[in-house]
Amino acid sequence: MIEVLSEHMCQGLLEGYLLTGRHGLFTCYEAIIHIVDSMFNQHAKWLKASAEVPWRRPLASLNYLLSSHVWRQDHNGFTHQDPGFLDVVMNKQPGIVRIYLPPDANTLLSTYDRVINVVDLMRLQQDNEHPHGLPDREFDTLFTADRPVIFAFHGYPWLIHRLTYRRTNHADIHVRGYQEKGPTTTPFDMVMLNDLDRYHLVMDVIDRVPGLGARAAGLRQDMVDARLRARAWTREHGADLPEVANWTWPGTAGESDKLIESR
Repeated sequence: MIEVLSEHMCQGLLEGYLLTGRHGLFTCYEAIIHIVDSMFNQHAKWLKASAEVPWRRPLASLNYLLSSHVWRQDHNGFTHQDPGFLDVVMNKQPGIVRIYLPPDANTLLSTYDRVINVVDLMRLQQDNEHPHGLPDREFDTLFTADRPVIFAFHGYPWLIHRLTYRRTNHADIHVRGYQEKGPTTTPFDMVMLNDLDRYHLVMDVIDRVPGLGARAAGLRQDMVDARLRARAWTREHGADLPEVANWTWPGTAGESDKLIESR
């Protein structure tokens, strides 16, 4: 285990370590990993070329674990926000790269029948574009061929459009993601600045599901008011409002109290 504040050194050491036949893991801030973009590019090209040499044995993967609290770096602000390494990786040959987004609480819960958690990002591509890609029939079974899809994404929104532009229902896929916004502020305020908060997602559904706008006008206004209330609370108290900061999964009577006590 080596801890040193030099991403170039970490990358170089790991590349050499893998050549000895061993395994390794490179952990880094998501925004800071861009320091080794060019080194990653060269390693990916070398992997492709070396795989074509018959006497070379396969190598273990060069694994990056990108940490941060996603891009919601409330204590560091704008300087520590950039999910763009995903875009850099996606440019490489499909046989060389894989991207897995970390599982979270949503991955463990089935809240509605069409909520879909995408952990393996390459599954969004077609099967002739990537080994992990889904055939059109399977993709349409999950995301439908003619219904609105609201995609809450960790990275830059256009990456999802790149991966799905040839799908039947691409015109109905609406992606919310990071928009290069967010000074030093609270975690939830950071999400609101990028239009990825829970209130804005509800508004997206109301705006895009046919026939829902008129019937849910009152709910939509409630969401607008909730966003304004949350922004005002943050600016007055320097923290997220209690209904967000102290939120827990609502259970049966008594169950939630036990959960809070156990924490």
